[in-house]
Amino acid sequence: MSLTTSQIKFLSSLGQKKVRNTHSLFTVEGVKMVEEAINQSKVNIDSIYATSDWIGRNGFLMNDASLKIIEVKEKELSRISNLKNPNQVFCVCEQPKNEANKEFIINDLTLFLDRIKDPGNLGTILRVADWFGIKQVIFSPETVEVFNPKVVQSTMGAIFRVNIIEMSFEEMFESHPNLNYYAAVMNGTDIFKTKKEKDSVIVIGNESHGVSEDILKLVKNKVSIPAPKSGGSESLNAAVATGIICSVFRNL
Repeated sequence: MSLTTSQIKFLSSLGQKKVRNTHSLFTVEGVKMVEEAINQSKVNIDSIYATSDWIGRNGFLMNDASLKIIEVKEKELSRISNLKNPNQVFCVCEQPKNEANKEFIINDLTLFLDRIKDPGNLGTILRVADWFGIKQVIFSPETVEVFNPKVVQSTMGAIFRVNIIEMSFEEMFESHPNLNYYAAVMNGTDIFKTKKEKDSVIVIGNESHGVSEDILKLVKNKVSIPAPKSGGSESLNAAVATGIICSVFRNL
């Protein structure tokens, strides 16, 4: 049975932030990403729209009463997809209502993202967190929306495993003023030489402007990744820098 015009209109409109937030939904696309969604318990799946080929290979899922699977034609998939090249399956998920986990903040490594604007950077940072077993990433309200389709796809499934929380730094600092905070800056102390604690909060700043002045006033430890004398780039990509810093802290 074909999708109705209203169904197509609604599903395609989930590419818009306003619609996603109004209905507390977000989309996941592609064989690998939807498989990640199905195999986790963190996020509830609202519905799956898939081609006959995908359903044929995953027919056993049709017996799962918790999954609503609708067969669609490739032409219909292309009309609802956010991708340039739609890939067999389109999944609608409920936005998780996460709360900050105090135990994660106090007893583990936490990332705080200050005004990250690039969807690819945010998605990759969540992948980095997932890789290093960082269970929680907190981001400022000014950071790009985590349920943006470009962010979701670039997480490669990390969005289903990492606790993602929107919160201002001031709110976090007020609740936990005695934590070990480290802000990544261009002219700070050498990250490899400064004293570090395993249970810390690492602050990663905006791609162009770095960590905001208001946050820097509160964070005593300002660290940098030293460049070799032969280095040519002016600065590191925010996601790359996050990966290096997380590696240093995870190998204390």
